[in-house]
Amino acid sequence: MKPTLPLLTLLLVPLAALPAAEITVGPSGFKTIAEGVAALKAGDTLTILPGEYLETVEVKKLAGRKDAPVTIRAQRAGTVLLRGDVEVTGWEAVAGLDGVFAASFDKTAQGVADPRTMTHYEPAATAVEIGTKPGAFFHDAKSGRLLVRTADARPPGVLMVSITNGNGLAMENCAHITIEGLAFTGYQHADTSVLLGSRTRWGIIAGKCESITLRRCVAYLNSGGLCFTTGTANSVIEDCFAFGNASRTIGISNQILGWGAKDCVFRRNRIEGFNSPTGSQDQITFYSNDGQTNLLEGNIAIRASFMDKGDAKNVRVVSNLTTGPKPGFYQQEDASNLRVQ
Repeated sequence: MKPTLPLLTLLLVPLAALPAAEITVGPSGFKTIAEGVAALKAGDTLTILPGEYLETVEVKKLAGRKDAPVTIRAQRAGTVLLRGDVEVTGWEAVAGLDGVFAASFDKTAQGVADPRTMTHYEPAATAVEIGTKPGAFFHDAKSGRLLVRTADARPPGVLMVSITNGNGLAMENCAHITIEGLAFTGYQHADTSVLLGSRTRWGIIAGKCESITLRRCVAYLNSGGLCFTTGTANSVIEDCFAFGNASRTIGISNQILGWGAKDCVFRRNRIEGFNSPTGSQDQITFYSNDGQTNLLEGNIAIRASFMDKGDAKNVRVVSNLTTGPKPGFYQQEDASNLRVQ
């Protein structure tokens, strides 16, 4: 049978001209965000229905175009949470160890965070050490117990325990992608291995990417918040909120970071610090190499600060606000920037 004219016409249409699709993640679509991302092509939109998603998502070589970008979005901003952690309750006092509490835990603990104080616990080498180390945890894999000593020696209630050694959303060699309205929490790590050039686990990290936009996203209680790393260019982080992120391996700029990024903009973002007495962890920062031009504009740092380092002469810092015990700008700020103590 000879092909009909409509079929021949369809076969002759270039792939780039095929209509864009809206793909969903949730009860009526893909079960995981990673599955939905794998189905995307230029011009498509991935809409994620409200809910919590326990997964890490890696996106490699996904390329939209200037006239047909890829969008990954929450159906409603603030209703989609990607998690790398689980809630642990049922803590009981440990006999002979004052202020130490234990709960059953049969997974590998990558990190522990306290949502009451928005702080992270430090790992202890032994169960005995934890008795003298407030704000610490020890995972006794042999007995299947997780031991913690809270900073105030009170019963911990609910603690968030990270179980994934990965980033929330990692993009590599991607182009023309918008991420909108997603939240990320619980991405920490127990080792010092490197992923995408970083020893920190981020809510979102983009490396070797072009024209990426992160908009209205939230990252909290991860090792790091939002990051554009080496090779990422012409990209934007705007209207995002990062708070309570802290890394045990890289103790600087754990909220929003541009590391070797070029021609990028961070604007109208808010960061809030809970972890660093000096403000080093709680920063929004561009570390720029020679000739890399970047812009920090209209951001707010609460109990936190701003840093533009490296080839700082090519980083513009305008109309930002820093407030708290040690508000600050790394370079001498101009009159458009404000600090309030």
